[in-house]
Amino acid sequence: MKSTISIVMCLFVLVVTGCSCGTDSYTFVSKDDSRIAASSADAIAETYTGKVAGYIENGLTIFKGIPYATAQRFELPQRPAAWEGIRSCRAYGPVCPQAIRTGWQSDELAFAFNWDDGFPGEDCQRLNIWTPGLEDGKKRPVMVWLHGGGYSAGSGQELPAYDGASLAMSGDIVVVTLNHRLNILGFLDLSAFGEKYSM
Repeated sequence: MKSTISIVMCLFVLVVTGCSCGTDSYTFVSKDDSRIAASSADAIAETYTGKVAGYIENGLTIFKGIPYATAQRFELPQRPAAWEGIRSCRAYGPVCPQAIRTGWQSDELAFAFNWDDGFPGEDCQRLNIWTPGLEDGKKRPVMVWLHGGGYSAGSGQELPAYDGASLAMSGDIVVVTLNHRLNILGFLDLSAFGEKYSM
């Protein structure tokens, strides 16, 4: 009986979540008919560590959570290891562990700011890119934006205003936001304990 229920539940989850069953191209339509296309052919870029797949939304090519560095705790950042094949970069990456945000106790405050605290992880050195074109031959200015928070809090995705889509569309620019190490994970000088810990 338990195995029958498990099988039925698994099938239900697959149907509800829209199991792709082998296809590599999707189009999602929201209520306002803004189309999102996620395809292994339409939004692929080459980075210095390998190929990444993003998605296209309202004419913008978007990549989220691309690793730009990696580091062991308290050590200097290093270039991430190269990967084979195509890495999916369609969702924000981890945010640096930080103190719990105050204000969530108030429903009105949480609603007003619409925070997205993401999920914490020390492998947080990730960037997000919005671009009007990938291979159209056009050179565009690049705006790199670092979030606030006094190097102790925040992320490149915590507020809706940090989404680069509007700037990329209206200014015909490439917008880059990023998550970086914070607090003691990024700024503690332990050079007295060895060169690998120097900032």
